[in-house]
Amino acid sequence: MAQPVYPQASEIAPLFLNLRFVPQLGIGGGAECAGHGQKAALDVQQAISARWGVSLRFWMGIMRSFWLGHLTALALMTCSGAAACLAGPLDDARSAYFNKDYASALGLLRPLADLGNAEAQRMVGILYENGLAVPPDGRQAVELYRKAAAQHDPEAEYRLGIRFLDGVDGLPHDVAQGIALMEMAGEHGNLRSFDMLGLEYRSGVGGVSKDAVKSAAWYRRAAELGYADSQAALGAAYQYGQGVPRDIHQAIAWYRKAADQDNSGAEIALARIYARGDDGEPNRQAALCWYWKVVRQINDDLAKDRLDKTRLAGDHLDKALADLAIAPLGAQSQSPSDADEKQCP
Repeated sequence: MAQPVYPQASEIAPLFLNLRFVPQLGIGGGAECAGHGQKAALDVQQAISARWGVSLRFWMGIMRSFWLGHLTALALMTCSGAAACLAGPLDDARSAYFNKDYASALGLLRPLADLGNAEAQRMVGILYENGLAVPPDGRQAVELYRKAAAQHDPEAEYRLGIRFLDGVDGLPHDVAQGIALMEMAGEHGNLRSFDMLGLEYRSGVGGVSKDAVKSAAWYRRAAELGYADSQAALGAAYQYGQGVPRDIHQAIAWYRKAADQDNSGAEIALARIYARGDDGEPNRQAALCWYWKVVRQINDDLAKDRLDKTRLAGDHLDKALADLAIAPLGAQSQSPSDADEKQCP
């Protein structure tokens, strides 16, 4: 009896490509995806049988180690597009993660990470980094970040870049590589990466040489794209002449952009500028208005901490105005409505 001729990988691949196989697939999302997957698998089996005279099951017994992952993936991706199949379990994984059900999140994410989904790889990496539902393992986190970063996942690029700067989790201390990764992360949409580069150059940490001009330039890149923390930092650079010419009006303009996004640091900076009259005459009402803006966020831990520091460490005028702004809370009343509904002077 003639021996069957087994298909080679190069011959079988087009069958999967014709069924819209993509390597960066997500996950199955419901009965419709499952139905498409079953039909696609049957189409592949029939094509193999017609061309080579062997069943898919028989051929898989020979080539199992190479193709098993592809056939498993096939049932997960043949909807109208791979993105459509991401909607179910990946959304469930995100929901579980943000609800701190890390064990459920891990169970949903790990198969997706194994199939090459960049977001899943990065999220499992974060679980390993922080020891959530798994023992802490920085090296395993780095391995997953590498895989996700290779697919241009901006958060993975950012986290990998930080680790190169710090030389931790099995990575060498490599400033150039760290900065390159963080710059890519910013260009791919992670503006926090630009902001962190501004901080690194301002503080001279992570092996980065202290450079106020470069710091301000990185802050500007994120600030111009609307990142509030960088807008506040650029405002401070102009206020104190750090890397840019000292310009109180530019400082106020950038602080206002950040304050429009409820950045409490910028709001306090504006309150202090108007209290002392750094831009001209002191304006007590404007200062109170900006302090009231911070009080409105009193349930936000960062805003509360910033206001407390102002009350404890500021000069007498800062303390008096901050105490006056927070006084309505002690009387169980609302802070003045104009701080919520009107633009502060």
